[in-house]
Amino acid sequence: MQQGTQALSQLTFFLHFLGSKILPNGRLSPVSPKRGVDSSSLRKDSSMPQSVYDRLKTLTAVAQAAEDQIRDLKATLRETLRDGRPSLIPDVAASATSWPNGTARSPSSSNGSAKGAGAPGSPGKRQLRDKEFAIRNSLLTDLFSINHINTIYHVAVMVLIVLVLKTLVTDLVEHGTVNLSMDLIWYSFGGFHRVITIWLVMMASVLMQYVLFTNWASRRQQMPALARRCWDAVFLLLLVAFDAALLTLPVLRMLHYAMPFASSFALLTESVRVLMKSHAFVRSNAPRALAEGVVPGFNQFLYFMFAPTLVYCDTYPRTPQIRWRVVACCMLEVVGCLFYISFLTERYLLHMFRDFGLRPFTPLEGVAAVLSTVLPAGLAFMCCFYLLLHSWHNAWAEMLRFGDRMFYMDWWNQGSFSAWYRTWNVLVQDWLYTYVYKDVVLLGGNGLGARVAVFFISAAVHEFILGFALRFFYPVLYVFFGIIGFLLSFLTFGSTAVGNVGLWLSLFLGDGMMFSFYAIEHYARQNCEQIIDSSWDLFIPRSWSCVALASKT
Repeated sequence: MQQGTQALSQLTFFLHFLGSKILPNGRLSPVSPKRGVDSSSLRKDSSMPQSVYDRLKTLTAVAQAAEDQIRDLKATLRETLRDGRPSLIPDVAASATSWPNGTARSPSSSNGSAKGAGAPGSPGKRQLRDKEFAIRNSLLTDLFSINHINTIYHVAVMVLIVLVLKTLVTDLVEHGTVNLSMDLIWYSFGGFHRVITIWLVMMASVLMQYVLFTNWASRRQQMPALARRCWDAVFLLLLVAFDAALLTLPVLRMLHYAMPFASSFALLTESVRVLMKSHAFVRSNAPRALAEGVVPGFNQFLYFMFAPTLVYCDTYPRTPQIRWRVVACCMLEVVGCLFYISFLTERYLLHMFRDFGLRPFTPLEGVAAVLSTVLPAGLAFMCCFYLLLHSWHNAWAEMLRFGDRMFYMDWWNQGSFSAWYRTWNVLVQDWLYTYVYKDVVLLGGNGLGARVAVFFISAAVHEFILGFALRFFYPVLYVFFGIIGFLLSFLTFGSTAVGNVGLWLSLFLGDGMMFSFYAIEHYARQNCEQIIDSSWDLFIPRSWSCVALASKT
């Protein structure tokens, strides 16, 4: 089928070229008589013999049929990509996606993933699919090649320029000075050199884990049964201790140096990423190491640690060369998005709640303040998505010649929360499906239990990062994502348009409410007295008691 499709594509291209040179309208086939152009006029305009024209007409008809077939195949492939790929809430009835261009499959299929899951065709058994990689662009990269869509990008840049100019003029008129909101960036990324130092230590420890994993796999093959079990138990304990240290030690260093929010967030996110990659490497290769004592080479391990994916594979599709201009453009977009987020945060978000605890806030004022943050918080969320999942990962993918750049899908077109969860962050979703959902099912759990595990782990990790970065635990994100989001994932709308509007409204309202609650708690801990003189103060919201004290004054 693949060779036939390529042959048809080549034939279509050739006839399109030939038709553009001979036929008046440049189409693959002559203009239909329905459009008011008959074949006699074409013969007269083309100035060719009747036999040649008849042969060309036959070939163009065949090519048009082939073009229609290719269009149907592309539509089928697009639907397979959207509905039949491994997902956080997977459709277990669909089959695995096969990609025609430089595919590479995750080795989880050789890890015994068919055990308990049922081989294809087994009645009453669910099919758990494997992640497959292919050479493909990010969706926005392809969309921006269309002029109409690229105009939206230009409009976003224009809006940023207008907002900056408006702010500059306002500062000059009211204060006589100019503030470009750079102070917030410098403050938030304070002590970033310590983040780099701790990251280097983390990477060195991961390299030691690879050495430990290699020694465990090679030596256990020559051991007797009892010694082998003891050796496996020791390795498992060391692996658990390493994973625990990979999370706790960066937190301790972060607290010791009192790192600000952005540096703390970057350090914690990177520690979680390294932990997910190390677990993926061990989990994907443990069955092979147990059976054969074989471990992938160091080059494969090192490439995986830097590649923009969280699912391990021995080989990945690679692009032929590095386009440094693309890398430079992506990095410029990263800097621009950081400035945009800082600008929105300082000028349109933080000032709403700076006085919380210093004066009474009526419920109506609180609602008005929350609604005022909906639009800028939603725009900041869009910038965060574009910065991290598009610009940053595409820059690293280009530098490493990593071919599969489907870091996200068309989440903005979805009409339900279950589809949004599957498409907005494909990197994390693939890891959760491959190493959480599938393992829960393989251990005997059902689909609902696996789904609960996925949501619980994802929400807990997000709250862990945000709680330590903010220096207090206020589980707004956990409630919104792990509880409300889990319940909404079962909700479907009869109309895709209604569902899409509801999704966008929920995202913007949710972003505004989450930012407002965290900002209120942040300023409450600055402006309100500490009531509980113990570590429990980190877990009990001070804004609740602060509101009561303010209302008494």
